Formats: sequence, structure tokens, C-alpha cells
Amino acid sequence: MPTIYMPRETWRQFFPFQLMNNFPKVIQIQVLNATTIVVHFSDGLHGSIDFSDLFSFGLFSALRDPNVFYQAQISFGTLQWPGGIDLDPEWLYQKLTGIRVAEPKAPDGPGL
Repeated sequence: MPTIYMPRETWRQFFPFQLMNNFPKVIQIQVLNATTIVVHFSDGLHGSIDFSDLFSFGLFSALRDPNVFYQAQISFGTLQWPGGIDLDPEWLYQKLTGIRVAEPKAPDGPGL
């Protein structure tokens, strides 16, 4: 999926939080089964995410073990598992919305 860049004014219409400092935080989770978690964000967005596609990548391979996967918890506004496994809240938000969340680039021009 391509990154979407748009003028700052337009970007704020789609994402009311200002830059990443005020990015919505994960506030609640519910593990549904050994691959899926319902994630709730502080801005009201929520939905289920299937994490099985991550199980073949490095550290995330530990999540194949249901005993590890079920230990999911919230830490510092995002999802975390034992062993230092965590995910950026931006990635989780993207999985739920289908929109890649990235800070827009500043426009080029004089005086900038």
C-alpha cells in the first residue's frame, strides 16, 4: 500500500491529532483467539487484527505459541508481549483503517 502524503490542512481533516505526539493510544485490547486481537484506540477507532502474517518474521515468530500470544498487554499506549515484542500504534492504526499513517512532508518553497 503506498504512503499517502497530502497538504497539512487536508491531513488534519482526516487525522485530527497533531503529528505523532498526540497520536491515538491503544486503551483496550481483547484477545479473541491465538491469532486475533480486538484493539481499541483513544479516538474511538476499534477493530480486530489478525496477526498471523507476522508469525514468520524474526522476533514475532514467538507469537506462534498461543501461550505467548495470549500474554498481550498494553504498554505505553501500544500492544506489547513478553520478550520485548511490541508494535507501533501507527502500524496497528493502519491495519484497521487501511490508510498508511505518516507525517506529511513539508512543502518545498522559499522561506521554508
